[in-house]
Amino acid sequence: MKTILIIEDDFIIRDNLRELLELKGYKVYLTAGGNEGINVAREVKPHLIICDIIMHGLNGYEVKQKLEQDNETKSIPFVFLTAKADVKDIRFGMDSGADDYITKPYKANELLNTIENRIKRINELKNFKDNFPAVGKEFKPGEERIIISEKNKQQVIKYDEIVFISAAGDYTYIYLTNGKKILVRKLLGQWEKNLPLNIFFRVHKSTMVNLNYVERIEKLEKKTSVAKMKYYDEQIIISQRNLKKLKSNLSSYHSQNN
Repeated sequence: MKTILIIEDDFIIRDNLRELLELKGYKVYLTAGGNEGINVAREVKPHLIICDIIMHGLNGYEVKQKLEQDNETKSIPFVFLTAKADVKDIRFGMDSGADDYITKPYKANELLNTIENRIKRINELKNFKDNFPAVGKEFKPGEERIIISEKNKQQVIKYDEIVFISAAGDYTYIYLTNGKKILVRKLLGQWEKNLPLNIFFRVHKSTMVNLNYVERIEKLEKKTSVAKMKYYDEQIIISQRNLKKLKSNLSSYHSQNN
């Protein structure tokens, strides 16, 4: 039986969620605030957490942040329940590491679909890890892989097949060594949390690059620097604050791999 933890300080909403989810066969844990929710999450390790954003005491963002700091709870799928439907708020929530969000007032079928999709992803990830035992180990070029869903089809991509990743609103483009570009519904901030940072570096708020494929760094006019990537003609803009660190990371990466 799949377990769901609800962190919500509104009794009526909390109880309605419990009734709806129990009718669908889920085992439900209810908590009325952030600190209580964190304690229960650490104790029962639910399959999924639904958390309100605006609560007394810790808010939803703070709850997510604290769970991210615990190795035993950081990978639990996390869905925000919120009346804050502004795009900036939603994007902030997704950048905080949430897997999805549900806006109040919610429709029962939409909420259940969101939960079922997340539970399905859990099973897919488990199957993926069973088939590719290397996932979860220390990164080695050519060993680690990710699973990508594109047009309802799934494919496996090695880390060293990714040249760079570029933000496109609520989506990102993955540029591969074979010249193919894949659009996926995932924010750049989420990639940054999932990819090995000794290989991938965020050169700009909109782009992450694979250090292995940075051919050179060029300085343009008006103090603008760009990275020239192998396999592509695009010039990747490097923010001034990241330029020095990128050069240092490149030097360290190449010295370790030569």
